[in-house]
Amino acid sequence: MRSRRASHGSVRPLNCGFMRHSEVRRSKSDALDGRMKSERLRFDVFGRRIDVERTEEGWAAFVPGIDGKRRPAQIAIPPEFEADEIARYLGDLFHESASSKHPTVRLL
Repeated sequence: MRSRRASHGSVRPLNCGFMRHSEVRRSKSDALDGRMKSERLRFDVFGRRIDVERTEEGWAAFVPGIDGKRRPAQIAIPPEFEADEIARYLGDLFHESASSKHPTVRLL
């Protein structure tokens, strides 16, 4: 005789839901790496470093400091932009900062 739970296809875990600490850490970092690895970008924008990352609300831009901290860059990047469109967008925003020493926007 099959139980009602088994007839609906649910499976009870053999280890009662306990995971080793290393498994928890690995699974969380794997999830973050898979989701965020391609969503963090670093640019040299005419000699100025700007980091961009995708958040739940869209894109967020940051200026990294010498001390390792970062501050918001006060740049609005449309959330519908794909990662490959951001360099051109930053170039359009900051084209007045171009110089002979720093003539382009580069992905780092």
